[in-house]
Amino acid sequence: METRRRSERGSSALDYIGILLAVAGVVAAVGYVLAPRITPTTATAWCMVTGQGSADSCGRAVPAALPDAVPDLPSGPWYADDTLTPEQRATKGRYVGLGDSYSSGEGGSEYEPGTDDDNQWKKWWDQHGLWPGDVHQNMCHRSTGAYSQQVSGTFTFKGGFGFHACSGAVIDDFYEPNDRVHHVEHPNRQNEGEAPQLDALDEHTSLVTFSVGGNDVGFAEVLTECVTATAVSFYDGVSGAPPTSCRGSQAARDAAGRIPLTQARLTQLLQDIRERAPNARVVVVGYPRFFPADPSSTTSMIQPGDQRWINEQVGVLDDALRQAVLDAGGADAGFEFVDPRDAFEGCEIGTATSCMNGLRVGFGGNFDSGKPVSNGSFHPNDEGHRRIAALVAEQIRNGR
Repeated sequence: METRRRSERGSSALDYIGILLAVAGVVAAVGYVLAPRITPTTATAWCMVTGQGSADSCGRAVPAALPDAVPDLPSGPWYADDTLTPEQRATKGRYVGLGDSYSSGEGGSEYEPGTDDDNQWKKWWDQHGLWPGDVHQNMCHRSTGAYSQQVSGTFTFKGGFGFHACSGAVIDDFYEPNDRVHHVEHPNRQNEGEAPQLDALDEHTSLVTFSVGGNDVGFAEVLTECVTATAVSFYDGVSGAPPTSCRGSQAARDAAGRIPLTQARLTQLLQDIRERAPNARVVVVGYPRFFPADPSSTTSMIQPGDQRWINEQVGVLDDALRQAVLDAGGADAGFEFVDPRDAFEGCEIGTATSCMNGLRVGFGGNFDSGKPVSNGSFHPNDEGHRRIAALVAEQIRNGR
């Protein structure tokens, strides 16, 4: 019985195929006669055998008319999207302000809570079990008047604003928590609660601004030598000896020797920033000139000759930072440089309306750290940050 049913099923299929072939032969012979009288069933059979026939008879869908060409949609990173204006590229996501004291706003009028806790002595006592309770130490000095704060208020960033610059920062602080990096040779050591600055970046970041490099080359040590040289020169003047200059100091030689390495490390840092923030415009901000171009008197314990030399060294460092940006790919890779060396023209240290703090001496709020010279010395004040913010805003509007 089972064999017979299979045979019957096979026979039925063969009979059907035979009928189709027979129909096909007849239609082929007298197609021109029968064509007007072919039924839909016959036409379908013909199509099944020969593959020929109308789309309707073969059961094929009639193709729709091709649509007009679709324009290419923007692809790739935001910083390279030519369908957007430079400002739109920068504000499409989140703005993140990173960097050192020249970005944090060291020397400004007001610091964010938790970033002005100068408890170094108490921290030492706490670490040695001599102080009851935990002691918080953080001197990142993120000022409410810092240029990045002003930029964030000038534009509307769809992803908001994150401020992670920290006074005393070096390039290592982009990779390691701040309190792991700093030691006695670096300013503002032991800043607690400061994660690696690169951790603040992701694919939603559309703008990054920062300054870095001054601490890496040891510029603070050079300024200290310049102040010391002036004090020594005072006594030299009494004895008739020629004035002492900081230009030949070991600190000056060390700083000059560190510039090439700092340049190379900044190029690598920019590439690492790109990996973390693939869509962002990345703006490196240089350092402003400290003193008038042609100083005529000692200002903030810096002699005129050393003032001119310091200005030159600021320019050398800015040139190195600019070259690092170019080495990383420049504007085509989303990296830009803002050069503020002339931003304080007419309001340098020693002028009537200075945009930059001179030497600030006295314990005051620095009593706990035991440092008689304020970290805010030789840093932009609120007006200085306003001028830098204007340059950054112009770059945002008109840059790559």
